[in-house]
Amino acid sequence: MSKGLFSISTNGFYELAEKLIVGSGKDCDIILEGELAPHQVQVFILENETYIKNLDTKIPVSVNKKILPGKFYLPLLNLSFIEVGDIKFIYSEEGAPRTFQVNKIVDDFDLVEQTNFDKGLMEKAENLEKKIDELSQKVRPVITEMENIKKQIEKAIKERDQKAHEYHLFIQNNKNKFEKIRSENTKYFEDINKFKLEIKKVLKEAAAAKPSTKLELDIK
Repeated sequence: MSKGLFSISTNGFYELAEKLIVGSGKDCDIILEGELAPHQVQVFILENETYIKNLDTKIPVSVNKKILPGKFYLPLLNLSFIEVGDIKFIYSEEGAPRTFQVNKIVDDFDLVEQTNFDKGLMEKAENLEKKIDELSQKVRPVITEMENIKKQIEKAIKERDQKAHEYHLFIQNNKNKFEKIRSENTKYFEDINKFKLEIKKVLKEAAAAKPSTKLELDIK
């Protein structure tokens, strides 16, 4: 089944292939009216997981009534309830959700007040991101070196394949020449083999012949 966003107001299902941009801009995948940024929300797939990010925090965007922090992209779970301004969506991993699922989700969150994500967890995530940034700075030269080595390998493979192709053509051309010469001179080779067999026969006959006696020689 396909992943995507289901609009509660229109019952439209927007399939998620790689990413969906939601906003008021004409180039968005889902165009909404109202006081929204041209590119308000991005929903995307990364390493087979689905994430959501609020691209402009002037307008609140919430998932299951929790307001998205602008800094992070947050994972989306199946049948999550998403609010972009006043517009409501359900994220589904199994195509458009059934009516009873939509009604249940709306009822579950209808009276719930919007709140922020757990402050302690967000602080923990920020600290982890700082560590990632610090380590990324350290490994950046290593990554650059690895990329250069990778390019050299790819270049060597390409040159090897080109040489292999050239050798293949060289071998094939010479094989064709060899077969042509052999076919044009088949009769000579056959005659040579025939005469070799005759020589062998004659020599065998000569080897098997007994020498004449002295009496036979005198009579001759």
